[in-house]
Amino acid sequence: MFITEEQKEILVAEGHKVTTAAELGIQTLENFADAVRERLGFPAENVKCVIQDIWTDVSKVNRRGRFMEKKTQCATFNMKNDCYHLSLIQHNSQCVEVYWIQVFDKCKGLGTEIMNHILDIADEQGIDVRAIPSDFDNPTKDPCVLVKLRDWYRSFGFVAGKLQKEVFVYKCQTA
Repeated sequence: MFITEEQKEILVAEGHKVTTAAELGIQTLENFADAVRERLGFPAENVKCVIQDIWTDVSKVNRRGRFMEKKTQCATFNMKNDCYHLSLIQHNSQCVEVYWIQVFDKCKGLGTEIMNHILDIADEQGIDVRAIPSDFDNPTKDPCVLVKLRDWYRSFGFVAGKLQKEVFVYKCQTA
């Protein structure tokens, strides 16, 4: 993923400008994303990490507007293949966000398998997982799709926020 301090010294000596994960403050995310990648059997060379502005825009539960959130200069670890697309971002040093999870062949259990791996790793590493369920893949704009998606997150132990009902959090189950 990101380079080590030793690798940085070599590259800087060669005249390159580089930044380590620790300098970006994304060490938690890098460790988490690497564990997810390994558990899913995803090749390290196919993981893309970009620093970008992130926008979240989702219907409110009461349908009277939208919930919007912006994170500037956020690291995003993307894993995409023919079966799924998974993007992880760091919410803070104790919480990773599932920014995007999309399974292309629905109702086969792959999304559940991926989420179980994510939550197992969260428990192992002692960090929380955040998600903002969005019905982006809903061409009919049927509100039941978003309700079902939120119920799916709840089935894993995610709880909707008290002030921001669109934000779901899974609290790690440390032993």
